[in-house]
Amino acid sequence: MLLTIRKKSQGWVAWVIVIIITIPFALFGISSYFEGAGQIPVATVDGDKIDAQTFENAMEQRRRFFRAQFGSNFDPAMVDNPQFRMQVVEGLVSNRLIQIYAREQGLRLSDDALRASIVSTPEFQLDGKFDQDSYNRFVSARGYSVEGYEQQLRLSGGIQQLESGLSDSALVNPLEVDLLLALTLQIRDADYTVVAAGGKSQGDPVSDEEKREEYANNEARYMQDDRLKLNYVKLTLDDIVNDIELDEDEIEQAYEANKGQYSRAETRIASHILLGVPRSADETKRSAVLAKAQALVARLNEGEDFAVLVEEFSEDPGSKRQGGDLGIIAKGQMVPEFEAAVYSMAQGEISAPVKTEFGYHIIKLTSLEEASIKPYADVKSEVETAEKNRLARTQFSETAETFRTLVFEEPENLEAAAQALGLDVQVSDWVTQTQGADDFSSPRVRAAAFDSAVLEDDLNSEVIDISDEVLIAVHKNQFEAQHVKAFAEVEADIETLIQQQKAAEKAKQAGESLIASLQQGTIQNEISFDSLPELRSESTNRVQRQVAEQVFKQQWKSGETLVEGFSLNNGDYAVYRLKGVTPGDPAMATTEQRGQLETQLANRDANNAYRLFRESLRNNADVEIFTSVLEDDSDTVAAQ
Repeated sequence: MLLTIRKKSQGWVAWVIVIIITIPFALFGISSYFEGAGQIPVATVDGDKIDAQTFENAMEQRRRFFRAQFGSNFDPAMVDNPQFRMQVVEGLVSNRLIQIYAREQGLRLSDDALRASIVSTPEFQLDGKFDQDSYNRFVSARGYSVEGYEQQLRLSGGIQQLESGLSDSALVNPLEVDLLLALTLQIRDADYTVVAAGGKSQGDPVSDEEKREEYANNEARYMQDDRLKLNYVKLTLDDIVNDIELDEDEIEQAYEANKGQYSRAETRIASHILLGVPRSADETKRSAVLAKAQALVARLNEGEDFAVLVEEFSEDPGSKRQGGDLGIIAKGQMVPEFEAAVYSMAQGEISAPVKTEFGYHIIKLTSLEEASIKPYADVKSEVETAEKNRLARTQFSETAETFRTLVFEEPENLEAAAQALGLDVQVSDWVTQTQGADDFSSPRVRAAAFDSAVLEDDLNSEVIDISDEVLIAVHKNQFEAQHVKAFAEVEADIETLIQQQKAAEKAKQAGESLIASLQQGTIQNEISFDSLPELRSESTNRVQRQVAEQVFKQQWKSGETLVEGFSLNNGDYAVYRLKGVTPGDPAMATTEQRGQLETQLANRDANNAYRLFRESLRNNADVEIFTSVLEDDSDTVAAQ
């Protein structure tokens, strides 16, 4: 967009732009121009608005996802187009309908479930313990407040309850499982042989006439696309890191300022025996359970095995299978009475019965590691690297702004930006719109290189973020328009192609001749056939998989031997004989095979049920999508 303004910011056009921008500022003030920017609705669902900020957050999540999936090959055009934006809005509409339904049905995470979910999330833990700072950073980085994020978790939990209900209601028909197992376990008695094409060495000589005919008839095959050589300047975080030198005092100061990063929090691991007490139990019942718990404590203190008593008496099915082990007990994870007891105990100690809302717990503290800080000498190198990266990121951010400004303000070349930042202007190899090496393997960089501002107006590109740590700007050095490559340039490739085609054709003719001989029973020489694995899933190499695909497609008549052939991907020709088919026996399936198939079918049916449920909500809702907003650029949506 900046390039578009730059190209048009001359003469009367510039005055029109200035007037258009100035009028709303003069009438309402700059701040009011942006007030409520995120409140513009992109859709309404039964009167409930989905605002532009929610839409932009969803778009950014998808950008992050695709950027993570494709790395340097991520192309913004994949997501920044009207069709994709409409898909995102439809997804938001569907989710909002589900949220409304879940809210009306009272489906949500309880406070205890929400707390347990948060403290057990690995991203929020430091040394196995919930860390509030890590949690706050995670939430902030995604544009939420803590309250807003937890509200999203509650809603998501309600939706998961709904999805689980639909999933649990999916019924798998045993007859369908047996039918599919019969197909999966079907045995086919077949063998095959391969007639080799032989490659270039066995191909017939290729005449000049044949080569020129191939060249003339298939120009598209020998087309050279538009291509560029580019001047470019690259700014990387690594360059800045390598330029930073720290003395001993600076490293020690960094260590002191960040000791928390090099510390190990106190870790407590506990096991328990739970004797449950119903909420409706009277005092007599409670006293009886307490007496039983006290008796167990006495037996433990006399040396009986904790795990053995867990197996016999504990009513917590989750920990019972692990001998009562609850793992690391993070603060805030358990009910207060249980936590207080754990954090008052010494290692190996057995607690007196601890009363909670669940009953009486007998706790054993199985492990206690005191909090500690790693000595400076042990982590000096780690501290130095971390501090260099911290300083470099700050400097990189500042330098990046200068880089962008210089590239924009000196659009005729990159020399000024390179000289000011101490960088080199480099020259790329040839780059097309679909191919490029190294930094130019990124579709974003190639798209910028072929933008009209660079290609036609001979201006710098905008600075492109290849990643969070690499920026690049390009300028046209040399351009070649699309053209058919010269015959001399591709003659050797044409000769190789024709030789391969001839070799493949000879292999096909030989294979078809072999098939005819086998069918007629007139085969003269003994041909070696390899057995094909009886089950399709057992075919391992590339040739076997291609043959199996053909064999398992064929219909077979009892008592006959079916002989067929086909060309393999590499030009060889495969001939196969199908001699028998044995239906699969579902009773022979392993428990794992049957379980996997039942899970697949249940997931399929649950997904279909969920899809139909969403469609039903959508069809019965009053939904309006403001397509005029979506047709604008995404940054326009956020700023209106």
